Amino acid sequence: AETWMIGTTVSPEFLKGFSLHVQYYRIHQRGVPFESAQYIVNQWWNAGGPGNPGNPFGPDAVPSARNPLGAQVALMPDGEFQAIRNVGPVNSGNRFTDGLDLAVDQVFDTSVGRITLGGRATRMLTFEQENFPGAGKVDYLGRYWAIGSALEDVGFPEWRTTMDVDYEYRGFGFTVAWNYSAGYTEDVSLENFETANVSPRDVSDYHTFDLRLRYLIPRIRVNAAIGINNLFDERPPLVLSSFDNGYDRRLADLRGRMWYVSLSKTF
Repeated sequence: AETWMIGTTVSPEFLKGFSLHVQYYRIHQRGVPFESAQYIVNQWWNAGGPGNPGNPFGPDAVPSARNPLGAQVALMPDGEFQAIRNVGPVNSGNRFTDGLDLAVDQVFDTSVGRITLGGRATRMLTFEQENFPGAGKVDYLGRYWAIGSALEDVGFPEWRTTMDVDYEYRGFGFTVAWNYSAGYTEDVSLENFETANVSPRDVSDYHTFDLRLRYLIPRIRVNAAIGINNLFDERPPLVLSSFDNGYDRRLADLRGRMWYVSLSKTF
């Protein structure tokens, strides 16, 4: 992979306790492995399916630029699938992504403790992948990709953000955090935006709040904490094209509100 990053941090003297960090990243990966039987079936269908005697993914297919492994889709006499052959990983993909990472903090030191306002955000600008040379780039950004895609069962929101308020005084600390993931579009037809039968549907934004109370035990210097993730028990946005579960497992957690207790010590 070829990775470039450039960033800067600003902490002006006239804004005591303020800092702003901005970083641009650019990543280009070559030789990305790719394997999917459902993708082979999708490509076979898009190339004319059983109605195309010369289908490059047909039962007698041979390796080609469009079908490097010579994957084959074979049907039984009644039209049902008999076999999908020669499916395997091919290190043929090219992936490109870039975006911005942002972080801002403002610290207030007072006679009754320290208050910190913080924010973290990632703005993805591009996420493209070409599975095979000549196959054309697929724009993943702002969409959810169902089974059969090279990157299947996952969404690519443009924005992901966390903002928090933290209070600390004499070993005690309390944090409230807001987590945000932008919505995106899914293709309910399960054809991954590849055909004229695309049926787009908007998946809503996802917001959750977390709480954490902590205390640094003197002498033994042990951090004790109790917290709640997803305070208001927000359900993940419904994703109709998600395989088997109806939500985006990478961005959300179906378990909902969770309590936890922790003890930690640094040596």
